[in-house]
Amino acid sequence: MSYLRNFKVKCLLPWLPGSGENSAEIIARLKRDLLPTMINGVMYWPVCDFVTFKFTPVHLQPLVSNSFSYLWTVYMTYMASLDKAGSSS
Repeated sequence: MSYLRNFKVKCLLPWLPGSGENSAEIIARLKRDLLPTMINGVMYWPVCDFVTFKFTPVHLQPLVSNSFSYLWTVYMTYMASLDKAGSSS
């Protein structure tokens, strides 16, 4: 259960209230962004793990893994910075 709790915090953190959005806008953003982000994560992390553990020497695995994590953080920041759901630009 602790893993599930941590997963919820990590996945939902960018969408928590405090960004000037009301609850309806937050729900709309979750409907728009959550599933694609989770699907991208399910596709991204197995590839990262495969590359890290298959092709990377053991002493460099933490560096490679953290590099992949950095790229994922950039992606998550991009997803969190998208315009409000339902707003036309």
